[in-house]
Amino acid sequence: EQTSQRRFALDANTFRGRINLALDYMKDNFPEAEIVLLTPIHRNYASTTAGGELPDESFGNPRGLHIEDYVDVVKEAGGVWSVPVIDLHAECGLFPSKDVHMRYFKNAKTDRLHPNPEGHRRMAEVIKYRILAMPSTYRK
Repeated sequence: EQTSQRRFALDANTFRGRINLALDYMKDNFPEAEIVLLTPIHRNYASTTAGGELPDESFGNPRGLHIEDYVDVVKEAGGVWSVPVIDLHAECGLFPSKDVHMRYFKNAKTDRLHPNPEGHRRMAEVIKYRILAMPSTYRK
């Protein structure tokens, strides 16, 4: 009995397809490169310089997808392409929905999306220690 063949999603109009296209290119053109994927961090309200607003992560996008859906696709890509994933969403501790975490973000009233220098330091520490835990070939 023949089973169906699994195919990579390579549709440039989707997030999954764009990640696969990028990793396909990287694997073909830089076979010795050590590739590491990072998940997006938690997000909350932000007003844009163009006068728009980005809602907090409890709201889905126009397709009905939430930030966790994108996190899952990044993790899936790591498994599909055999590259490590540093899950900043789960590991860096930044949680802009809590007022006490505003010391890590740009502005409590207008920008709970972009980390400030202290927030970036926390992210960098997670990335540093996760990379240090990887095989030495990742640090050539």
